Amino acid sequence: IPSIMVYFQIYQMIDQQDSTYYFELIQVLRNHATAFPKEELRSIYAYAQNHCIGQINKGKGAFLGELFELYKTQLKSDLLLEKGYLSEWHYKNIVTVGLRLKAFEWVADFIEGYREKLPLQARDNAHRFNKAAYFYSIEEYGDVLQLLLTVEYSDIRYSLDAKSLLLKAYYDLEENETLFALCDAFRQYLKRNKEISDFRKEGYYNLLKFTQKAARIREGIGFEVFEKLEKEVGKLQAEIETTQPIFNVGWLKGKVEVLKERL
Repeated sequence: IPSIMVYFQIYQMIDQQDSTYYFELIQVLRNHATAFPKEELRSIYAYAQNHCIGQINKGKGAFLGELFELYKTQLKSDLLLEKGYLSEWHYKNIVTVGLRLKAFEWVADFIEGYREKLPLQARDNAHRFNKAAYFYSIEEYGDVLQLLLTVEYSDIRYSLDAKSLLLKAYYDLEENETLFALCDAFRQYLKRNKEISDFRKEGYYNLLKFTQKAARIREGIGFEVFEKLEKEVGKLQAEIETTQPIFNVGWLKGKVEVLKERL
């Protein structure tokens, strides 16, 4: 009986924290998806997604591809649409996963193809932000700035993500004066906004602090003594490893590796 098979696998997957049951669940769904109404399928896929996210958070990168396939399967079956609309947060999560997997062509098509399915009140912001994220991933930094600089997002989540994206673009463009000015403005925004939790504030404060340190070290390459720079990079790397929370920590670690290569 399909429903018994599905919920047995879900129960075991959660209780045992064993991915074997996840893969068995996916196989049952492939064979018996038509046995479930759409609302129930949404709930079942949510369990599968949560398992993938948990595994990704444990460092099991292969589950990023699994999550991407879950999203694509649900898109084909319109399971992510509610009253004909795709949530702006599903839209953003799908873009984020696709970009992490470097599925750039697919993501570009998805961003444009599902734009009109976004809720009207969120459409422009969601499309603009995700388009900027796409351009950042393909290193078209000028387009990132053009999309983000003229917008002030009313939603805190978008505002924080947009400011972080600008931060990364300025760093990669080596526009340090603008980068440092943005860091100061970003800190003031965090300080003034009472809706942002202390945990999130700390994560962003640390991102700003270490990004500025990396930029200052980079400024010294070719001008300062090698031993001094090498010591500073080592210290920065150790600080990043021992500090929590730091948002965009993977990006930061990547920039430290680039600094080491440039010394």
